[in-house]
Amino acid sequence: MPLQNFNGLFGQKVLLLTHSGSDIDALSSAAAIYFSLSKKFKITIGIPDHMNLQASQLAKNLEIPFMLNPQISGFDAAVCLDFNESSMLGSMREKFLEFRGVKYLIDHHRSGKEKITQANNACSRKDAISTTEIVYDLLKATKVKIPKKAYECIAAGIISDSASFTIADHETFYIMA
Repeated sequence: MPLQNFNGLFGQKVLLLTHSGSDIDALSSAAAIYFSLSKKFKITIGIPDHMNLQASQLAKNLEIPFMLNPQISGFDAAVCLDFNESSMLGSMREKFLEFRGVKYLIDHHRSGKEKITQANNACSRKDAISTTEIVYDLLKATKVKIPKKAYECIAAGIISDSASFTIADHETFYIMA
């Protein structure tokens, strides 16, 4: 589990990085971590290029702080959320590949040929309906107090990626309950 490895990052700068054209699941995953851990870490949510309209509205409604195209070189660690190939980073791809800090991955998509993190820093569950489900499980495992705003983000990500529960499973409903 990658969040166990976060213990060495206290006081360091952590970038929560979504894919280019960030959607609700990607933004919600980053925001849930941000709202839950920003008192322990210096966290920034970074979005390459742009986000979709629904994610933009969510960011506005829940006052989710983010930066478009952050300078990745200024961070000690990057947590890749809701993607597993560098091609999903758009204009930030080359800078990400050059980044020498610690890289983590939290994702629910099938793995591609490219490995953007070390295996022990990856939490990938292709059986999960959304990345926010994985983030929820990781936050619960750390026993951190999850604030209301983080729960709102988790719910939004799950509802979005499950197509309003059309493809939900028992885990989806357990988390939502």
